[in-house]
Amino acid sequence: PPASGWHEAVCDRLVEIVSENTFLMEVKSVQSGQLLVLLTNDAGQSLSDSFIGVAPSAGAPAPAVESPSDSPSSSGGKLYSAGFSDTATLSMFLVPQCFFVQMNCTADDLKQIMDTLASSETDYLQSAEVGVWCAACASDSMWYRGHVTDVTGDKATVEFIDYGFSEDVEVGSLSELPAGLCTVREPLAVSCRLHGVSEDTELSAQGYASAEAVCEKQVHVTVKSTLDDGTPVVEVLVDGRSLIDIIGLSAEQPSVQLQAGSLSAQPCKVMINQCVSPVDFWCKKCDDEQAGVYSNMDDSLARHCAQAPGVNQAAVDDACAVLSRQDNRWYRARIVQVIDASTVTASLVDVGTTVTVSKADIRALTPQLAQPATLAVKCVLSGYEKCVGVEFDAAIRQTLSGLVKGKQLYATVQGMCEVSGTSVPVVQLLDVNKVIISDTLKATSAPILPPHTPTIAAVKLPATGLQTGVIVSFIQSSSSFWCQPIKTADDLIDLQADLADSYADLASAAHPESLTVGMCVAAVYEEDGGMYRGEVQRVTPRTADIFFLDYGDMKTVKNSEIYTLLPQFTTLPRQAMLCSVNTCGAVVSDDAQLHLEELCADKQCQLTIVSNDGRGVVCADVVVDDQNVSSVLQSRGAVQLPSSPPAADSAGPAEGSTTTEIADYGSILQAGEVHTVRIVEAISPEEIYVQRADVQTDNALADLLEAMNVFYNSGGLVAVEETI
Repeated sequence: PPASGWHEAVCDRLVEIVSENTFLMEVKSVQSGQLLVLLTNDAGQSLSDSFIGVAPSAGAPAPAVESPSDSPSSSGGKLYSAGFSDTATLSMFLVPQCFFVQMNCTADDLKQIMDTLASSETDYLQSAEVGVWCAACASDSMWYRGHVTDVTGDKATVEFIDYGFSEDVEVGSLSELPAGLCTVREPLAVSCRLHGVSEDTELSAQGYASAEAVCEKQVHVTVKSTLDDGTPVVEVLVDGRSLIDIIGLSAEQPSVQLQAGSLSAQPCKVMINQCVSPVDFWCKKCDDEQAGVYSNMDDSLARHCAQAPGVNQAAVDDACAVLSRQDNRWYRARIVQVIDASTVTASLVDVGTTVTVSKADIRALTPQLAQPATLAVKCVLSGYEKCVGVEFDAAIRQTLSGLVKGKQLYATVQGMCEVSGTSVPVVQLLDVNKVIISDTLKATSAPILPPHTPTIAAVKLPATGLQTGVIVSFIQSSSSFWCQPIKTADDLIDLQADLADSYADLASAAHPESLTVGMCVAAVYEEDGGMYRGEVQRVTPRTADIFFLDYGDMKTVKNSEIYTLLPQFTTLPRQAMLCSVNTCGAVVSDDAQLHLEELCADKQCQLTIVSNDGRGVVCADVVVDDQNVSSVLQSRGAVQLPSSPPAADSAGPAEGSTTTEIADYGSILQAGEVHTVRIVEAISPEEIYVQRADVQTDNALADLLEAMNVFYNSGGLVAVEETI
């Protein structure tokens, strides 16, 4: 039973029962956002059984817990199921996803409640707690039945259960409800959601004004469905006109699913309009029976799209109709990419090609138009099913395209194979002369390249001027550290858990056939024995230097503890981001790293990006525990601003001296060495300039450039008579 205070022994007993235990929770009802639940332990015993007959305070037995008798029943009084239809009053409109109507009542019912409250003797509550039912005087000086949802100091937030609005009132002004108003009438205001809107549907200012204008009017409500919490999803008519039209929203079309087409083991006529490679092409069935079905559908599609409104939004995998501006025809399609707010890429499911279209040229499909199975079927060429994931030479792709594209062929399914987690038919293709296409293709000299090694995209660096939260994962030097974005911390936690599960049985985990610099792998971290994503930096006969992509540190790992990285672990970008503390040109001492570790190691920090060098390093003002790191380092003497610009002779060679030489990268290479590089300029096949592309070199170059900028921006500038 609800009570303002329970005996301490009862509460202690509750704590004793529930501590460190888990329960199965069944939601019985929802009362103004609070759940009435049945809790059952692992033995099937109800937690409520321990308290039935127990009074809130020592003394007389309390009523059974199933039906509280001293408060109104659950919000809305009763559950409204699909099909319920009745007149009601729209009492409060907040958003299309949440508004209130007064169900199952008349104006006389409301007047009776108001009169009872106004004439009742005021019996103020001794204390106000969240969940208490009460009578409260609103800002219009009228008394209403209410429910306390929050208490802050001497103010209580009260939801007025017969109208749906909430106000903050003085705690001392709350009164107990007259007994008759607890048991005779349930709450009259029912929280509803408008049928045909989604979670992210937004309303314009004009729409809100239109909704406000129809509040307190009589409406006709029809329940279309209910949400999991019992909230009815309703269609509302005001004087015969749909509320969704009055507030300027067109009802969003229900999502439809396209039925994937298929080929059979019997030869059938096909046309290939899109051919990427032997393991990625689309066959369009073109037999006479299919032609009749889809000719009729084309006419229906054109008539539907000429009258249908545009869509409010488009998301990847949505089934829809799109207008191809190449031939001004409507096609059934599936969205494969959202380019920007007004443009998408769509796959024409009955043709096999892709087009880029404006959202103005997209229409929702009806279930009837979505019903016929798609004509185009993605396929793999027989004899190449083991080459899924292989990058094919341009010559073999061009040869295959010339053999099949736009020509009538015969396709026969010979099996299935998996492509990106989807089962795809393996087909044998014959031309009109019954020549097997794969035999012709294999007769070419075009080579097949080995599969790509796994690659992982770099983390997206924040732009200059932005603020972002990070977790410091590794202190690299006296003024720089590696950190992880807080916004993707949960994704990294999930990835680490999945890594642990997938590599739990190391005996069955595969090792790379050979390790190469730049290869992404799964590697054991010696300090905790966990499995982490890494990148090979250097290879020796028995070990490899592994840079741990999500944390920033590097370890030498035995080859036996390095494993092939499974494809599902390559989608999350590298989480480690190198950050340099903005020291404003100060000289950093050697012991600054110790202070930096004390301040930042494994802590959450707030970065304000000062610069982004475009190579994976950001310079930022760092705040941790409300302290500016640069200021703290300076106060501890770990960094010192230069008192005066450096002397001219310290910034460059003295007059007449020999210019300092810088060793050439190429001069220190040895035959047989393997390096990962990036091409920075290509003049001709005989003149290409490359730059080392490993973490150590990138970090060294970043440190060098940062030091140069600090030095020269601090006044270390020497004029020269000619460009060197």
